[in-house]
Amino acid sequence: MAAATKAQRQRTSRVRQQAQALLRDPLFLHRAMNKIGELGIIGEERNRTILFLAGLTKDQGQPVSVLVKGQSSSGKSNLVRTVVQMFPPECVLSRASLSSKAPLFGEQSFEGKLLYMFEYRGLKDAQFLIRLQQSEGIISHEFTTVAGHHRGTQVATRRGVPVVFTTTTTGRVFEDDETRYLSISIDESPDQTLEIAEAAISKPGRPSEPPLAVWHEAVRLLGAQKVQVSFPDWFRFIVSKLPISQVRVRRDWGRFLAFCKIIASCRRWTPSRKPAREIAIEFPDYCVAYRIFAAPFAATVYQVHERELSIVAAVRKLYARCKRAVTHREIAAHLRWRESLVYKYIPKAVKHGLVKYEAGTSQTNLKRLLPVPGPPKIFLPSPEWVFEENPHIGKTASYIDPITGQEKTFSRANSPQTNRHSQRVP
Repeated sequence: MAAATKAQRQRTSRVRQQAQALLRDPLFLHRAMNKIGELGIIGEERNRTILFLAGLTKDQGQPVSVLVKGQSSSGKSNLVRTVVQMFPPECVLSRASLSSKAPLFGEQSFEGKLLYMFEYRGLKDAQFLIRLQQSEGIISHEFTTVAGHHRGTQVATRRGVPVVFTTTTTGRVFEDDETRYLSISIDESPDQTLEIAEAAISKPGRPSEPPLAVWHEAVRLLGAQKVQVSFPDWFRFIVSKLPISQVRVRRDWGRFLAFCKIIASCRRWTPSRKPAREIAIEFPDYCVAYRIFAAPFAATVYQVHERELSIVAAVRKLYARCKRAVTHREIAAHLRWRESLVYKYIPKAVKHGLVKYEAGTSQTNLKRLLPVPGPPKIFLPSPEWVFEENPHIGKTASYIDPITGQEKTFSRANSPQTNRHSQRVP
């Protein structure tokens, strides 16, 4: 028994050391994305990273819930289920459904928990209480009790705000629920389907990332590190570019700041016994957050699909370059999409008033597109724009792209980003 206990202690110590080394790695987020890929997810690099970071917010005071949208059989449930494996079992609550009062009578607090609901419709009976839990952090219900001839009441209370992961095939859910989630869309492109089909007949490679036990310990260590953050003055420039005409920015801006906080925590993790560490958000933190979250937040705020916003940005850039209406083929070439994908989302972008058709028809009966006057449909200014307009950030700045793992550098002396117009379109 003693020998077994000693061996167990040694394994625990070894796992913790590996977890600490992992957290010190500048490529931590990139490696997390790779690990999710090793667990079986093809493509979806950004969505993998979004879900992983959202799960990490469970311990940081402002949990961010995520709703994954996509057609049936698109792989959204598999994506969420796989990302959930990255988190220690003791912090995960997996449920197929909840009865109307179930959120009140659970034995565990929701504090520091990740509630994985297999499908959004499984929340149907408990939607009201889950919404209150997400907003208030505590819910109470007084109910009648009967003991013989004596009648009385008791109060059931549940504390804590969970991170909620769930999925839906519906483009939009009940409005009060919609605003409580960051919505992301599964990749339904033909290229993604082809990649999945090819992966099914390919021999899997040898895992290069640490086992799940190490990732679980890394998540525990991150959760135990309480962080207080401060934001630099140049964040006021970012605030000045928010689409403040959209009222849900009030919630989504707080969510974005929560992601900045957890990204900063990941980038600068150190062992600490202090109850709280104070760190300042730095320009590389914003760059990483922008790379991951600019598109989904913009799509959520404007209540459209991310691909529609990509088409809008492409039309703006091509129109500025060509000084004329642009064709479907030109958009496809610019975005490196298949033309069928462009054809799918252009009518939606037109319907939502994001772009417009050129008056009249062409010889091939394919209407060309024009940008709609007004500011671009963005949620955040690009890092290039922020860097350009805020010299006190420094002469140079670098960050590691969490998707590619490559380092990117900004330089005022020899910056390749010289077209100010292009910087202002995502």
